Amino acid sequence: MALLLAGIVAIVQLFPVSLQANTEAILKGNATLLAHQKVQELRTDADRQALVIEEIRDRNGLTDPIVWPVDPRMTYSYAGESELANGDTPGDPRDDSNVPRVVVRLAPDFDPEEPILYEMRFDE
Repeated sequence: MALLLAGIVAIVQLFPVSLQANTEAILKGNATLLAHQKVQELRTDADRQALVIEEIRDRNGLTDPIVWPVDPRMTYSYAGESELANGDTPGDPRDDSNVPRVVVRLAPDFDPEEPILYEMRFDE
C-alpha cells in the first residue's frame, strides 16, 4: 500500500512540471512561427521594404512592440542588435551588430518581465 501511495505522490508531483514544460514548448513554437512570418513578409515585399530593412539594420534598440493578433500573449519588435547577447564575441555571428532581427517577447499583460521567447536574425 505504501508503495502504491509513493507512486501516486510521485506522479502528482510531476504533473505540474509536465504541464509547464508543455506550455513553454507551445509558446516557443508559436514565437518561432511568428518570427518566420514577419521575416517572410519583409522578404516578400523586399522591393518596397528595402528601406524598412535598412532602418531595422541601423536601429540600436527595439521598435515599439506590436501585439500578435493570433496569440495576444506575444509581441514582436524589430532590432538591429541582439537583445540576447551581452557583447560581440569574435567568430559568433549571432551577436553581430547591424543585422536586422525580429524579437518575440511575452506581452506585458501576460508576463510583466516581458522575457524574450525568440530572436531571429535575417538578411534580405
